[in-house]
Amino acid sequence: MLWQKPKPAGPPVQYHFPGLEQWQDRNLYLLETLNANVTRTYKKLGRILNSHAPVLLRAESGAGKAVLAQALHYAGQMKPRTLLEAHGAAVSEKQLAQAFAHALHEMKKAAPTNGKHVRPPNTPSSVTVLLKNVAASSPALQLWLVRLLRGELENEAALATRVRLLATTTEDLAPLAAQGRFRQDLYYRLSTYELTLPPLRERKEDLPQFVAHFFSQSARRNAEREFGCGANALAVLQAHSWPGNIRELEETLARACEAHRGRTAMIEQLELMPAPSPPGSAAPTKNSSRERFETESAFEISTA
Repeated sequence: MLWQKPKPAGPPVQYHFPGLEQWQDRNLYLLETLNANVTRTYKKLGRILNSHAPVLLRAESGAGKAVLAQALHYAGQMKPRTLLEAHGAAVSEKQLAQAFAHALHEMKKAAPTNGKHVRPPNTPSSVTVLLKNVAASSPALQLWLVRLLRGELENEAALATRVRLLATTTEDLAPLAAQGRFRQDLYYRLSTYELTLPPLRERKEDLPQFVAHFFSQSARRNAEREFGCGANALAVLQAHSWPGNIRELEETLARACEAHRGRTAMIEQLELMPAPSPPGSAAPTKNSSRERFETESAFEISTA
């Protein structure tokens, strides 16, 4: 057989996170990508949708890690289920333990039929604990998480296989655990599946679809025509490093739509956010739009 020159590899095929057809969430657009690294991450997660193993998602702030964790919760086959969503720096061990005990109580409700327990309709069949910014959690909360993963909470070991822990972090937990600033046993358990999402500056091939989504969202929200980016604006988008990632992009385009309301639909000028202040500098003013990026709910409970 004559030797043939191998064909050059084509661009990554667009990947859509599977099993989310019923998830009506405004952030679903984030789960479509043309980036090869993100695609590999999504494929790995797609293989563990129905697993109960812990998952640790690491990324910069605003890169979409919490959305991906929520998608993991909603995409599996065990439904309905309860999602306990908390922020590590804001929730206490007592608060999370009380919510978890309530969720388990709902799971255990069953009506006896012929000596068997039949779960009533809409009773949660599993519990997902999503802890954002796990690196900021207190030692007491970290200990509670270890006990959760061991199935040691209130003699509920039999239910441990129906409990899943998802955690997000902006920091690498390995050096924190080595320095004694994070429980090593919790880190080893969380890192069963440890995945990293790249920042927006490393996945700029996804910029056009993100921009199109935010413009469509603005048009629906304000009952106005859709905007588009001119050549100057597109050049700015591609050249910017996006330290605030996708959240910063959303805010930038929202300001552009406000500034161009009633004018031409083609945006040529973009007002970028100022670079983050170095450590020790004055704190941002209260009306800073970056505050909106850092706002995190302390605690949320939902069943789906």
